Amino acid sequence: MNNDIIIKGKIDANLNDAFKKVLSKLNMTQQDFIDKSVKEFVLNHLHLILSEELK
Repeated sequence: MNNDIIIKGKIDANLNDAFKKVLSKLNMTQQDFIDKSVKEFVLNHLHLILSEELK
């Protein structure tokens, strides 16, 4: 499901080159990385949402 959320960011050229090489070695796209990273972030901080709902 895509709600047209756009995430933009800038990283320096050297870091970008290394990032692309690592993604290639892992056979991942930038979108795969973003999806995985956002899911992990939300799961790691889910307690913040749940504690608000329990109040």
